[in-house]
Amino acid sequence: MARPRNPKRDESFQLWINSKGELKLKDIAERLELSDSQIRKWKNQDNWDEQLNGNVTKSKGNVTKQKQPNKVVKKEPVESELVVSDDNGLTDKQRLFVGYYVKYWNATKAYKKAYECDYNTARNNGSRLLAKASIKAEVVRVRDEITGDALLSKRVLLQKWIDIAFADMSDFVEFG
Repeated sequence: MARPRNPKRDESFQLWINSKGELKLKDIAERLELSDSQIRKWKNQDNWDEQLNGNVTKSKGNVTKQKQPNKVVKKEPVESELVVSDDNGLTDKQRLFVGYYVKYWNATKAYKKAYECDYNTARNNGSRLLAKASIKAEVVRVRDEITGDALLSKRVLLQKWIDIAFADMSDFVEFG
């Protein structure tokens, strides 16, 4: 349990305020029978100077753990060919996640954009959401719909990638 606040702390502050900051800290310490270092400590911790001047600011505490103000993020619309059907039992955010996932093929990025959260939350929850059977089925359906429009089979697409990967530069450029 925390120690109760020393009543002499408030009394020392009132003495200092009543003198409009003119009273020396060691004189306050003598009146209250405290050490002058204790009075200096209280003055620093309680921001007596700022309170006297009317410029009181809140303590920042641990700066690294402070929350940043929420930024207004504009959602970019998911491309029209990535429309996720409404009859699959998914929520709006889940449908948005599927649309972004099929666009970027990155669960963290898709979760972050759909749910407007920080990176760590998206990293943890993106893969969990992708593991759900209903979301997985919708991703497969949308992916097949996209590849069906391109008239490409998996085998043809893989062969194209192999051709590109092992292409010879001299087939495209003449030197000398």
